[in-house]
Amino acid sequence: MQKPPSDNSPAAPSQPDRARQAACPDCRALFHVFSEGTRGWNSKPHQTCITCHRSRRRRHRPQQPPHAQKPAVQTVESEPISQIAALHDKEANAPPQHTPTTHGTVHKPTAVTLDHHVFTKGEWKRARLRAHPTVPITVSLHKQTTTRHSHSARNSSLQAEVLAIAQSNLWSLAEFLACGFSLEDLFPVRLDLTAANRSPIAIDGAFFARLSTITRDGEAVSCRSMVYVSGSVQAMYLSYESMLNLGILSHGFPSAEPLKNPTDEHTDDSATPHRPLTVNSTRAVNEGCSQPDNTAGTCSCPQRIAAPPPRPPKLPFECTPENNVKMRAWLLERYASSTFNTCPHHALPCMKGPPVEIHVDPTATPKACHSPANIPLHWQQQVYDDLLCDEALGVIERVPYGEPVTWCHRMVITRKQNGSPRRTVDLSPLNKFCQRETFAMESPFHLARRVPMDTWKTVYVSRRLPPSLSARRD
Repeated sequence: MQKPPSDNSPAAPSQPDRARQAACPDCRALFHVFSEGTRGWNSKPHQTCITCHRSRRRRHRPQQPPHAQKPAVQTVESEPISQIAALHDKEANAPPQHTPTTHGTVHKPTAVTLDHHVFTKGEWKRARLRAHPTVPITVSLHKQTTTRHSHSARNSSLQAEVLAIAQSNLWSLAEFLACGFSLEDLFPVRLDLTAANRSPIAIDGAFFARLSTITRDGEAVSCRSMVYVSGSVQAMYLSYESMLNLGILSHGFPSAEPLKNPTDEHTDDSATPHRPLTVNSTRAVNEGCSQPDNTAGTCSCPQRIAAPPPRPPKLPFECTPENNVKMRAWLLERYASSTFNTCPHHALPCMKGPPVEIHVDPTATPKACHSPANIPLHWQQQVYDDLLCDEALGVIERVPYGEPVTWCHRMVITRKQNGSPRRTVDLSPLNKFCQRETFAMESPFHLARRVPMDTWKTVYVSRRLPPSLSARRD
């Protein structure tokens, strides 16, 4: 049986009891014996004032063990460079903190908290830190050091991490101040630096710097990079990216390269043309060239000219079916270095003119697609090879590592009539914000009606893009 609720609720104190006061036995201050809270009036009279009551409760609480102190910052004097392990975002997993605004802080300038930035394309952009480079190695037992009972010939292939100084530029706080800089030049950062032994390295701030040096040929080289300042180090350490930009490390690092003979340094290289490093030098696509790897930088294909030959005043042969073979041979020979040149090792020519600009509404919200479309298995290798070939031809380029993506559209693979894949791009999100130009043209029906009678029709399917215009970089 359910027991009915009891009506014996504590009675409220009378009016004289509500106004009664007493002296606190601890602090001798007057306090009300009865008070009204959120749950009503208290049934038992208070023994002390509220301040002394809270003090007694704190004294009677069990003492908790002190929290384990964080390890102090360790400064390693021997090879401190190798102790710099990684950078972590200390606010990546922390909830956002809101600082209350008071009357004293309304007109104070708010300190800007920076993420990591790199200088690219003439401006500072927020970017992620580069990962440590790796090199594939094989580990095996040395035959001269094995014991007589050990006959194991196992080897293990792995990716070895090569620590090229550090992931970021690190400078001593003492040297930073000694060179005339002040703490006001530093920005607060959201990164914490840790060493290889998991000991933290305190970061006092960071600033944007221009690093310069002189090569052994007397040429001045400079770059822009973000420098972190810490009082836990005693010198300045350059990052891997800064050493690449300054030419201290080769772009092939950490791959093994043959050492040059000192006597070869004075050889005359004026006859050797300078060729920029491209993707096709290491990942060429074999589409008819005699040297698919293109290790020498050249191939047997004809050099691609800037523009095709002009239109001849008259045909070399009469336009009759009997001369089809001669006409075909003449066309292939005349346009061998322009139209019919399908070599993947030479960049496509670029037409002269202003760069192409996509007129996008400045108030448009950028749309970025980060999930690629599915590609059938029997097309994946061909699509990958075509992308590398277009990159070598200068049609497309890779997005630099660490650069945030604002506009990114999905590549869609469709089937051609012959069964090969056709690479297209879904630009529908961009079309909503584009200001298009007016371009009027006739319909195919009216164009076909204008073709005179007794004429020949020529169909040419372009395997490569024609000479193109450069795109404007914003």
